[in-house]
Amino acid sequence: MMNTEKRISHTTWTSVAVVICMFGGLALWMYDGARELNQLHDQQVKHWASIEQLFRERTKGLLEIRTIIKKEAPYETAIISELAYAQVMMEGARNRNMQIEAYNESELTRVSLPVFMYNIERLNAHPRLGGMVESLSVLATRIDKERFDYNLGVRAYNARLLIFPTNLTALLLRIEPLPLFRLRGE
Repeated sequence: MMNTEKRISHTTWTSVAVVICMFGGLALWMYDGARELNQLHDQQVKHWASIEQLFRERTKGLLEIRTIIKKEAPYETAIISELAYAQVMMEGARNRNMQIEAYNESELTRVSLPVFMYNIERLNAHPRLGGMVESLSVLATRIDKERFDYNLGVRAYNARLLIFPTNLTALLLRIEPLPLFRLRGE
């Protein structure tokens, strides 16, 4: 009888120790996942800050061009006014989804962009305008690269939210997936 009680007591303590080790291991695994998730999130914050800065530079350049075009090409002025409105939307955006929507408002449709650029290039005779258009083209390329890098990181971050045990951490801390930065028509 005494031997049986010792065996049950030993088995109980062994079971408790195994459960504690399992929970400890799970906690460490969750901590590691949360740390990786935090690193991915910080990376996206940096990419987004870069996108915002490039967008501001682009808008500033467009508004400078607007001043010149107002005098030289009044029809293009209306298009650029819409872009200025999009900048106001961007500054008033309360979250990333609203910022993406505002950025999309600033994008010319794939059809109107060549016509717009043709008319702008026609004005290249203006001493300042040519260099401004070229720098906008460079900015557009940089924005596309940053947007690609951002979306790549967002996909990794969102995928990590679905993997055990990070999904438990995300559930407990109410961590939401990040939005992809999609342009109109994508």
